[in-house]
Amino acid sequence: RRDAFGSRRLNTESIRPPRATTRHEDCSPNFASLHVSRGLVPRYRTRVAVGSFPRPYGKYELIAPLGEGGMGQAFKARLIDQTRPSPTVVIKTIQPGLARSSKLSRMFIEEAHLVARLEHPNIVRVFDLGQTDEGELFMALEHVDGVDLRHLLEYASRHRIEAPIWFYLHVVSEVLGGLAHAHSMVDEHGQPAPIIHRDVTPSNILLSAEGEIKLSDFGIAVRAEQTSSGSKDLTGKVAYMAPELLEGQPQDARADVFAVGVVLWECLALRPLFAAGTDFDSMLAITRGPRTPPSRLNTRVSAELDQIVLTALEPEPSRRFASAAQLRARLVQVLLGERPDFSLEEVRHVANVLMGREHPTRSFAVGDALASEPPPAKAPSTPAARRFDIPASSTLRIAPAVLSDLVLSSVRATLPPVPARASRGPCISVRQGDGRTICPLAPLDALTYLASQDVVAVSADGQTWLDRETAVRCAGAADLLASSHPLDVQLAGDLGPVSVLSIIASIGLQAMTGRLRLDTQEAGSFEIDVVDGRPTFVRTEEPNLRTYLVLTRCGLLPAAEIDAMLEACWTSASPLEARVAEARGILAPQLRSLILKQELACALAAEHGRYSFDAGATPRRLEVGSDELAPLLLGAIELGLSVEELQRRLAPSLAARLEATAALPTVLAQLPLGKATLAALTGLFTRAPSNLMLGEIPAAELHRFLSALYLVREIGLVQVS
Repeated sequence: RRDAFGSRRLNTESIRPPRATTRHEDCSPNFASLHVSRGLVPRYRTRVAVGSFPRPYGKYELIAPLGEGGMGQAFKARLIDQTRPSPTVVIKTIQPGLARSSKLSRMFIEEAHLVARLEHPNIVRVFDLGQTDEGELFMALEHVDGVDLRHLLEYASRHRIEAPIWFYLHVVSEVLGGLAHAHSMVDEHGQPAPIIHRDVTPSNILLSAEGEIKLSDFGIAVRAEQTSSGSKDLTGKVAYMAPELLEGQPQDARADVFAVGVVLWECLALRPLFAAGTDFDSMLAITRGPRTPPSRLNTRVSAELDQIVLTALEPEPSRRFASAAQLRARLVQVLLGERPDFSLEEVRHVANVLMGREHPTRSFAVGDALASEPPPAKAPSTPAARRFDIPASSTLRIAPAVLSDLVLSSVRATLPPVPARASRGPCISVRQGDGRTICPLAPLDALTYLASQDVVAVSADGQTWLDRETAVRCAGAADLLASSHPLDVQLAGDLGPVSVLSIIASIGLQAMTGRLRLDTQEAGSFEIDVVDGRPTFVRTEEPNLRTYLVLTRCGLLPAAEIDAMLEACWTSASPLEARVAEARGILAPQLRSLILKQELACALAAEHGRYSFDAGATPRRLEVGSDELAPLLLGAIELGLSVEELQRRLAPSLAARLEATAALPTVLAQLPLGKATLAALTGLFTRAPSNLMLGEIPAAELHRFLSALYLVREIGLVQVS
């Protein structure tokens, strides 16, 4: 069989890792020409990224650089052949520094070995593996003229475009077709030898301008027999790794099924699923956290599709779909129900819209930014779309979780450990609206069921039942609560002219009671309940702000004790922070203030969206933390805004003369400020701005100084003269 270059299809049997002294006469498009010895690595003289384009590279001509990844560089290229037109290819090289590792060199060659065996229209083909005269390893792959799925999702989120669900189902089903082919491979003896991709992410799913879908980057793929004993090597993006991979357990093709489930969830919800503050947070969310049904974030998702996604995301492999082919069959059924007769032209149109090349038609749900006609006026309660931002690395940063001044790290080291309890196994029961009971469940698994509106009650002993809302609030999982809509709006407007901080401060100064709703473009919606001007409860869409995760990151709740604490909360119908405070000998209001600061920090960082205050709403929590309003907001500012961000927001004030109001000393006296910070703030209002140098403030005090200045400015205690 001839390939696109007119040469025989790749023969991978003779490939071995390279050595420095080997030179071969010809780098033909089959592997038989590369005869090198095992165990040695090449020495690199130059780096191919340097220089102008186009330029020769062995028998290829490099046209332009395409990018640089974790192991190497990629270039758009073509074969130098004067006899016939040359197809465009991608030349993939291994980084010179990494190539000195025999392990990575073998990985590079192993990728070519694996992919060369795969003949499928939904998998990027490998045409050639060669070595330059300088000893540089390279691979020639099929060129896909288009973009990756990550680019499309980010564009859709940024411009608030909701593509038809059938499009995402088609893309994912095509990827599953390629995976099913890889998982069904056999060896030379006809025995099953499945290839597991292990890095299925939106970045590795390519969509061509012609509407083709291709799965790429088998760089960390392995044969199934290589994973039979588990692995401690975490290679790839953590947010898409299956739980068994993170736990070092044996893995099979169902690890790819899990990754596809994550990708499909993110396509439907237009937000990351498991990307958290740190790799540890992501791992905890994957192995122990709940799975929110995508219909909670996208009302167009059917109950059947919800069930398919949640089954693919099951932590236990035996409860997932048995194969990629089985998952694909279920998705195709839903796809035929959604759109049985779509054409390739329609696929190209949707892809081009998400690339910004065409204007969306009425089949799209489009936000204000790209609507072809002026949309009807929106009520203040309409949430803005959450920005989709899959990290290029493995993590997504949120507000840092650090202890408040009232819970010092030096004190934490002396606190007694949480009392150990005998493990009784799963013991939680959940009751559905039709009266059926699901049990026994581990507490964190029960939280997964609470994400469904079908669950109406929870019990820790099978006798005493808590209603769903009470159980969710006791667990500190505010993201599972249904959002409310303002009934008695007293304040409303756009964020931007006014900040979130100034709105909260205004409500506090007027001692108002009710619910502040924020619909932000940066972080989704927030609902902040206030009693006499003091925040008491925050409902957010961010699952990483759940109480047990905040306390775990702060070192106050060991991960191994989360289940036991949740069980105790539901047994006594008491908030999680109260149980942890009792176990650690800390005052509950102190922990409540710490959690409020974390929640408010994410809200204060938002700058775009709308706000409305519902004076008729009944607060869902009446007790407040131990901090007064000003210290509480100061702590939230420090958590949510960096020094650089504060300097940006304060730039106009730092360049002008400021005058203080008579109430400023009273508020400053409430803040936990050091002598240097207090002196700098006082001096700020007594001298010309040109004499104020931020360099005069100790580095350890600069963040708090800027936070305090931002607070008093937004409260209205200083004015520009």
